[in-house]
Amino acid sequence: MTDITMCASDTCRRRTECYRHAASGTEPNPQRQAYFVSTDMTDDGCWYFAPQDTKKYVTEERNES
Repeated sequence: MTDITMCASDTCRRRTECYRHAASGTEPNPQRQAYFVSTDMTDDGCWYFAPQDTKKYVTEERNES
């Protein structure tokens, strides 16, 4: 279960690589999941892109608290 703002873009070319998109395997919380209203997509990519290895850092940060 993720504790991040997810992305629901169907047009993003990197959605399968991004931790914020369900297409990459990240499972959103079915009861209370926040989603971006819109993303800042440009020709260079998305400002909110989070590579898959981001999950490791989110988990480590939570365990240290």
